[in-house]
Parts: sequence; structure tokens; C-alpha cells
Amino acid sequence: MLISSQLALVGRVDLVQASPDPVNTATIVYGEGAIATPRYRQWDGTGLVSEQTGPTMGATIRYAVLKSSPTRNEKMLVTSEEAGDVFASVSVFGVEWATAKTLGAAILVDAACRGFHVAYEQSSGDCMIVVRSLTDVKYWIWDGSSWTVDGTTLDLTVTTGDPVWIRLASDPLSDEIALIWIDDTYDVGGAIWSGSAWGDQLLLDGANVASEMIEEECIAVEYMAGNGKAMFAWGVDYQPTSADSGIGSTVWNGASWDSALTPVATGRAKYPPLWLSLKADPNSDELMLAVTDDDTDLNTVRWSGTAWDSAVEHSAGVRTETARCADVEWEDVSGHSGDAIVAWGIASDELTTRHWTGSAWDTAITTDPYAELTDQYIIQLRRNGDGKIFVSMVDSANGLHVWYWTSATGAWTCSGSGLGEIETSVSGGILYEPFEFAPDLVEPTPAIYVWPLSIKDTSLTAGKSFSVEVKVAGFTDVYGIAVWLVYKTSVLTATSIDETGNLFDDGGMPGGEYTVWLKFLNDTAGAGGAGKGVAKLELTEGFGEAYGVDGGGLVAKFTFTVDALGQSDLELMGPPPVGVPGPVATVEITDSWAIDIPHNEYNGYFENQVPVPEFPLGVAMEMALAVAIVYLWWKRRGKVKISRTHVSALR
Repeated sequence: MLISSQLALVGRVDLVQASPDPVNTATIVYGEGAIATPRYRQWDGTGLVSEQTGPTMGATIRYAVLKSSPTRNEKMLVTSEEAGDVFASVSVFGVEWATAKTLGAAILVDAACRGFHVAYEQSSGDCMIVVRSLTDVKYWIWDGSSWTVDGTTLDLTVTTGDPVWIRLASDPLSDEIALIWIDDTYDVGGAIWSGSAWGDQLLLDGANVASEMIEEECIAVEYMAGNGKAMFAWGVDYQPTSADSGIGSTVWNGASWDSALTPVATGRAKYPPLWLSLKADPNSDELMLAVTDDDTDLNTVRWSGTAWDSAVEHSAGVRTETARCADVEWEDVSGHSGDAIVAWGIASDELTTRHWTGSAWDTAITTDPYAELTDQYIIQLRRNGDGKIFVSMVDSANGLHVWYWTSATGAWTCSGSGLGEIETSVSGGILYEPFEFAPDLVEPTPAIYVWPLSIKDTSLTAGKSFSVEVKVAGFTDVYGIAVWLVYKTSVLTATSIDETGNLFDDGGMPGGEYTVWLKFLNDTAGAGGAGKGVAKLELTEGFGEAYGVDGGGLVAKFTFTVDALGQSDLELMGPPPVGVPGPVATVEITDSWAIDIPHNEYNGYFENQVPVPEFPLGVAMEMALAVAIVYLWWKRRGKVKISRTHVSALR
């Protein structure tokens, strides 16, 4: 049976507004060994919870990109594996992963490079995925419920090689997205997504990128926070001239391309930049760029909003030039707005950090209080909503470590709360980046949902059965649930309800410490509409208990028998007040005071036949008129005498 979790959200009920307080939750995803299912851990605001298993994707993950939606509790994960296959899966409610979608088998020209990237439109919340496809790219758009664009080719007209590195950036002020890529003929290109179409392609550099540079990500793009302009940056190598290698750059001003900026020298004529990390200050138009070159030198360059500063060298010997062993991030807490940190790995098994005060760099500090680190090969910095800056590090023994930086103390928290080494055998080793830490952008809202959200399967014919689960996520202090699942009786019949889910058990109660007040199948009279049936379940935690359920889990499993071909919503509803016929639109979820807990609801959907296209009346009339015209023309043509010469010609 094909169960599709492509998230056809039917009848979403938004009852809770996002909290004005900073969102302090996050998720880190990572590959483990040669396993095809990525692992993930959630940061709940105080600590990393235990490891969980994600969707089945390609084995031996080399790159993982995880991005959060700005409009809903959702994340998009895209991974590549050693054969060059690329997969995508969306996470909803923070606990469910849709079945992975294959974006391409062996689609990457060089699986050692990340020929794909992900970005969300910041107004609409649509998610854009771009993946290399021969000398062009393909792109997908996920709108929260379906793939509205499913692998459309974008012809790259300004370059001719195969893209090997791709990066996207989102405009914080609109739905615009910037794309930069570098191909295997050493050309760098840029393009702009307007929110509805790709355009404004530009060859950024076709002469100054050396062959050894394309094995590393020597490109970057980021939007400035206040003016909607995007900075495109890339490494340049002027050998065999005497000029220094450095950084080329161009600004997209929101309407057109500015002239190329004067390259910024990074001080090493023979050693071009290999790794670039570009971050935006959330409170200004400033940017900070971290650059690691071919001689393991680390520099940063600040963009003031109008011009680049001179490069500042922080180290002449970072741990490696073959992986991203340095990163930069801006601070965003009271007293530190406009400050930043740069962190890098060194050969002495310590993390080195330097703090930008807004006008100067402080003295570097080294950190490894528990001697847990070996040489740090991959460094990734991400700022969470509450201002903590998380560092994720892969060491020479393939261990993945997570710490966080507190701006007020200027120090790393390295242990406790699930921090420290969270994985001992990260996939891909020390050369790739099979992990990403993604802060939440929307406060997780309590939800009840049908899972899978959508079942479309033509093999589910009359007499066959299937089950769906009703689950909850993100709740606090739940004492009772009354859920009615309404369906179409001409298509389905409810046959059983299994209420022995793990919801109340997860709250700490012994199994069975709840009461089933009502369990009823196929109540057509109380379904609230002709042709509808309802399977009712009402349960509450046991009397005398002093605590409710926090978090989420499985409420019950509902099983249906198929009666006929067709479609049916699986609508979540609740019991009506006394004397009111039919169910109400909202599931009843109550706390210890029997007060309803606000939440979101996500209905299910069943379909076992391909819908017959329906034509609007106007279209049907136009088609009939066209047929009539053809018929009259043919009759008239039949009355015209055709000479033998004409017939010969037609043959």
C-alpha cells in the first residue's frame, strides 16, 4: 500500500498566534555511519533531547541541509549521499517526517561537493530547492501541502559547465531568493528568484577561479537585513600575476546588478580562498565573511553596508583547508547588538574563538574544558532565537560535538543539557558536512493531526482495509481528549478504534490510567451531514492523578474498510454541547480544569481513484464550438472538387 505523506493539509484550523517572545527551540540533523536514516535531536530551550530517527534517505550521507519555515512549524531536509543521489523530506509538528522524495539519482556531477541548496521565501513560506542537473539546475517548490513546482529545469545561460556548488539566500523583506553557483569549468554565476520566476542571470566571474578551488565551497551569497540587497562573493586567484588572491564580489540592489566591486586582498598571492562563510547582522546592513585559504590561513572581512573593510588574519594555521573548519556568526542580545564571533579548529584539540566588539577584535580564547575534542575539521555556527550561538563540530575521530556560546559571559557551555559529543560516528568522515543545526523560526503550536495526512492508493479497492493514527504534539497538561473522526459513508466504513496509544503513558502514568468515556463506530445520525459517518472516541486520564500529559504521542488508531472508489476527508471534529445536533468543528482537548487548550488541527484525506477532470461550463462550450467549426469546415471541404494533381501532391 502506498501511503503518501505529501502533506495535503485539509481544513487547517489556526487557533493560536505565535508567541511574541523569542523562539528558543531548534533541531540538529546528522548522518550516522552508512545508515540511510538521518538522526536528529531537538533543542527544547534548555537541552538537547535524546536521539531520534528521521526518514529513510540515501545511505552514507555526505551533505545535509536543514532549513526552518518562517511561517509554520516545519523544516525541510535535503541530503546527498556518496553515489550523488539527492533526497528531500519535510518535517511537520516537529515530530513527523514525510516519506523522502527522490530529487535525482546520481544527479550530482561530483558527490564530494554540495550541488544543491534550500531556502524559504520569507513572506509566503514557500520552500525552494535547487539541484544541479547536467549543465543546468532543476528546482522544486513546496507550499506547505504539495509540490507546486516539481523538478522544473532552469536553463543556466551564462555558464556552460556542470554546477558543482550551489547556494541560496532568502531576502528577509520579500519572497526574493538569490542563487549563486560555480561550475566545473571554474565559472561563477548568479540569478534571482522574484517570488514567481527566475531571471537576471549574470556571469560573475569567468576568468579568475583556479581549478583547485572548486573542490571547496569558494562561493557565498547573503542578503543585508535592512535594505533588501544581496551580496555575492567568491574566491579569486590572480596567479601567475603578482597580485594577491582575494575575494571578488557584486551586489544585487533589488532591481539590477551593481558594478563588480574591487577585489579584497586576503594577503596570500599563491594561496587562493577555498572556503567562504558569509553571515548578515540581523540589526543592520553589515555582513561578516570568514575565508580559509589554500595555506590554512583564516581571515575575516566586514562589509559596513557600503564597502568592505581590509581583511583581518586570525590564524596562519587552521586545522585543515580541505573542510570548512571555520565559521562566523553575529550576536543578537542586549548589549551585544552588532557584535560577532569567529570560531575555528586547530591542531591542538581545542576550539579557538575571537569576539568582534563592533569596532575591534578581542584576544582569541581556546576552549576544551573536558578534553573531549580531537582535531576539529568541520565547524558550523548558528544563532538561535534566544541569542545563544550553537557550534556543531566534527573531529578527526568522526565525533559530532555541540556547544553553545553565551554573549553575556563570552564563554562556551560545553556539557550538561545533552551537550558535548552527541554522535561518535558521523557519516562522511571529516571531508563533508553531513549535519546542520536549524533554529526554529515559529513557536511550535500544540497540534492534533491525522497521520498520514494523505493516503492516495488505487490498490485500496472495495473490501480492503487501512488505518490512520490520530496523534498530538506540543501540548502541556492534557487531561482529556474528545475526538470525532468524520468520513464519507459512501466510500468508507469505520471498523475499529484502538485507543491503547502511548499518549498518556508518555505523561508518566502507568499504562491504562485513563478512562474511555465513549467509543462508537459508524454513527451516521450524529455525523452532522447527509452521507457522513463518524467514529467517536472520548477519553480522559484517571481520576485522582495530580498531573497531565506534556508533549505528545499517539491518541488512537482508527481502522476503515473501503466500500467503493472515491475520495473522503477524514475530518477531526469534537462533541457538540448538549442539545446541539452534529459535531463541532474543533476537537475537545482539555486541561485539569476542563478548560479547552488552544491548538491547531490537521485533517486527513483518502483517495483510491484518479479524479476525472471537470471542465467549467465556459470551457465545455468553447470545446463544443470548436468541434462544430471543424465539422462545418470538413463538410464544406468535401464539396470542393479536388483535381488528380492535388491528390497526387497530398500522397
